[in-house]
Amino acid sequence: MEKSTVLESIINEVMCGYFREENDTCKCPACKEYIVATLMKRLSPQFAEMLKDKKAIRVQVVDNQIKADVMREFMSVISSLKNNPQASIGCVNNK
Repeated sequence: MEKSTVLESIINEVMCGYFREENDTCKCPACKEYIVATLMKRLSPQFAEMLKDKKAIRVQVVDNQIKADVMREFMSVISSLKNNPQASIGCVNNK
């Protein structure tokens, strides 16, 4: 599995868990795509460094650290979306 695929899988796992619990954040496809793209951009270099010279296997220790990093950045992106409506990303719920 490619590194970017592993990272995207973790991002989607975190995002799905968050959206099951929270109802005050837009869940439209445009906002979800924006969240994933932003997190991939922010976390890819860090993630690549964590897996440098290793196979892209979701080892428990690495997986937990990456999930924590994804959750931290995810909450930052969510906060940004809540505070600044994203008309430019095509959000269907933008007011």
